[in-house]
Amino acid sequence: MLCLHPTSLSQATSANGPSLSQLGHAIHLLTAAQLYIGTVADLKSQELPLAAVSTVNLEQADHSIEDDEIEDQVAQWTLSMDEYAQLPKKVWLEQPIEQDRLETLQHLLPVEVNDPEYHIAHQQNRIKFDPYRVSGKPDDLSEEHAKRVAQALKIQFGEQGTPEEHQHLRVLLKAKHLTFAETACDCKQNCVVICDPQLIEEPPNTVWCSKMQALSPLQKEFLHQKVRKLIDNGFLVKVPGDQVWWISETRIVLKPAAEIESNVSIEELQHQVNASLKAVGLEHDPSMSDPAPLPIKLSEAQMTKAQYRLMHNYAPINHYMHDTAFVPGDIAVKASKLSKKEFLFKGDGCAGFFIVANSLLATLLSITYIEDLGFCGYTVMPFGFKAGPWLYYQFITMAFSDLFD
Repeated sequence: MLCLHPTSLSQATSANGPSLSQLGHAIHLLTAAQLYIGTVADLKSQELPLAAVSTVNLEQADHSIEDDEIEDQVAQWTLSMDEYAQLPKKVWLEQPIEQDRLETLQHLLPVEVNDPEYHIAHQQNRIKFDPYRVSGKPDDLSEEHAKRVAQALKIQFGEQGTPEEHQHLRVLLKAKHLTFAETACDCKQNCVVICDPQLIEEPPNTVWCSKMQALSPLQKEFLHQKVRKLIDNGFLVKVPGDQVWWISETRIVLKPAAEIESNVSIEELQHQVNASLKAVGLEHDPSMSDPAPLPIKLSEAQMTKAQYRLMHNYAPINHYMHDTAFVPGDIAVKASKLSKKEFLFKGDGCAGFFIVANSLLATLLSITYIEDLGFCGYTVMPFGFKAGPWLYYQFITMAFSDLFD
């Protein structure tokens, strides 16, 4: 999925000038000492008449300021600041939507394309590639699913962009919600670009029992949970023993510390921070509800399973596959194949939404043995196959840009 990282405003200001806290303090003092003037007319009504320069006698002007006067001015400033400092004030920088810009976006990226030739070409591509969900389940066309997917994606886009782009993005995401996979069961395959490895020679039969990892009870439970999920969603199928002639090793390894997921969401953290500000009397969002009770601490077994990763070793079988590296050529030529396409929204085709399907041979070459569950093979191309880079390139330039118009 798409994820943007907006530049930190505090970092930008501190690098080239005063920090945010300094600016905020200065604004706080200014708004405390000066009454708010709402309009230009109000401002003009409070303007003092300017004295003519020719009438000012500089020699008679008293330029002396006594220390007592300075102290009086400081006291007056402090009093006036205290009078207004506690007033609840917020600065809203909301920008109005410009209709002309919005209409331009709607024209460039229409939700519905009113072009008969486009619809004919689109239908021909659908027939040619015949996309279908890996799980075999029908698409969820409900309004609830569309809203849920659009909201999740909008959060990932962040706050960058103009108000017109934000509004049109929400409409497009909702209209094109089937382009994105919300869960594993939404992932799709096509019937043209498939993984069908070309072998240099037939690999020998392997002795599957010679490369079994000794699993602890927790590792075994984790492995079975992952494999059952893959089977339920159509990514793995059980293979009879008499059809097995190659077995790839499966291992359970520890995740790097940076990849271990937290069980606290961003929304929960926001609620906790808001509650902390409220507790100490600082400015907070009164409309935000109190945070949910802290989750029960995960058991040692649950924490251990969350640190595991399922890995397959396909290096041995790759020795028997032809080298399928990227086709040589200038990158501009490859990019031109995509530039001719009409893009509305594309799913994450390279990283999992539209997965390249396996041929029967590829499924048999991807077989692994799972204790207590037997032999299982992938119906989609697993990461690690030597044919992967070439197939991804072929998929992007041939199928990906056509299927998601």
